[in-house]
Amino acid sequence: MFLLIYSSCTIEVSESSNCEEWEFLDNVPQGGLFDGVRWECRPVLEQFEGFWKGQIDTVLESGDLYSQEVCYGDSNLIDDSTIKLNFRLIDDDYFQEYGVYPEYELILDFINWNRGGSSNFSGTFEFVIDSNVFDPIVQNTVSYYGSGQINNFNSSNPSLEFSFEYVFEGATYTTYFDGCKTGCGC
Repeated sequence: MFLLIYSSCTIEVSESSNCEEWEFLDNVPQGGLFDGVRWECRPVLEQFEGFWKGQIDTVLESGDLYSQEVCYGDSNLIDDSTIKLNFRLIDDDYFQEYGVYPEYELILDFINWNRGGSSNFSGTFEFVIDSNVFDPIVQNTVSYYGSGQINNFNSSNPSLEFSFEYVFEGATYTTYFDGCKTGCGC
């Protein structure tokens, strides 16, 4: 009895220079095990879809600090250079008063990709925030203006950090977030 193993590998190569600014060239399986791969441009920000966790701190104009744990922040790609980030805060006092946990929805508009690292989709990804959001601290809709970045030199655990300011009734609030991409069990 003998075993015959047949394998063929076909690779379809296209012009890599056709990728847009926020894309990278990647090999994509054609289907079955022996159908080969083809090269295609894919959105680089697609790797950041999924769940984030971390800590958000808001400094009130009085100097008081309001800290909240963020769990299951969900990010979705809107287009090649924009991500929508939804995250629920673990705020038991807010839950006791309103019966739900507060949620934020931020639009991250990416403006710069500083390539680096060992892969063709790593580096630092800089973005700006310009979102109208219901803020649980002031209990009103406010405009968040700020900036941040995703550091992806360790592709198994990229980090996300951002800050923004908003003004409500003449008082300025500054918010900072620091976290990583992963599921968490909060």
